[in-house]
Amino acid sequence: MPSPAAHRVRRGLWVALGTVIILGLGVYGPATLLGPLPAATVRVLDAAAIAPASAAPALPSTGASGVTVAPDATATPATAD
Repeated sequence: MPSPAAHRVRRGLWVALGTVIILGLGVYGPATLLGPLPAATVRVLDAAAIAPASAAPALPSTGASGVTVAPDATATPATAD
């Protein structure tokens, strides 16, 4: 039967090996996902040609709420008893 000291040393080595493996996978694993990326290309676009000609957004008047309550089509009217 191995001595308790030998068991502790063996256990310490396994813990150290497991730590190195876990850290290695944590560092090397994501690096493999970044592998060979496609070449990047750049084009300069004319912003005026892309932007649609639209009107300014309608804003509520000063002091008014921007939230409106629309009637719910699925709601049943309340009846007074």
